[in-house]
Amino acid sequence: MAKSLIEITTSPSEFKKMVMQAIADHINSIAIKIAADVTETIKPLVYDAVHDCHEMQALRSSDLRAAMGLNPPQARDVSKQIAESVSSSLIVESGKVTPKNLSTMISIYVQPAGLDNVLSVGGSTVNYTSTEGKQVTIPWLDWLLTEGDRILVSGFSLELGQGLGRSWGGRMVEAPTGSWRIEPQYAGTLTDNFVTRALAEKKLESAISKEIMKSVNKRTK
Repeated sequence: MAKSLIEITTSPSEFKKMVMQAIADHINSIAIKIAADVTETIKPLVYDAVHDCHEMQALRSSDLRAAMGLNPPQARDVSKQIAESVSSSLIVESGKVTPKNLSTMISIYVQPAGLDNVLSVGGSTVNYTSTEGKQVTIPWLDWLLTEGDRILVSGFSLELGQGLGRSWGGRMVEAPTGSWRIEPQYAGTLTDNFVTRALAEKKLESAISKEIMKSVNKRTK
């Protein structure tokens, strides 16, 4: 029986470098595929986490909608836009593997800290003409996300009632000693608001971890 011999002409150290580089390249290719898988599978999870959070549900169905001056169709539409804006900001990256460090990590980034993408969605303000004929713009989403529960309107109070006002659920009425603010249970600041709270939910974290492991298992078989 004939024998086949392979002659290695490189030095042992060079051969080791070649092998380690080949391993690193292989791991990198798998990690890139995992990042692509995760991007596709967790984007809907992020969307649902924001769209279905406590505050967005309240915006679509409770006194919060009336307080913000939104009618039901407006509230439904803007909550979808907000969830889409946050989920579209998702970036998933894999760390670079080198022959000297044959390990990687999956990094997930979602929602820029400044909230500019969310605050720029259509319907983030309410525009109307006052009884005096003045054009008024209410930055309701900025109030909800960043102004906390401080008093925002003085000399008025919110009167709730079916069919009232632009929202069909309430209106502001003059009240010399009255004032209005976002209710504390809904209020947010730049660093602690319904978006940041939705993204920090343990349920979302667990779901994302499961999707990462699914992809790892699929790509490493």
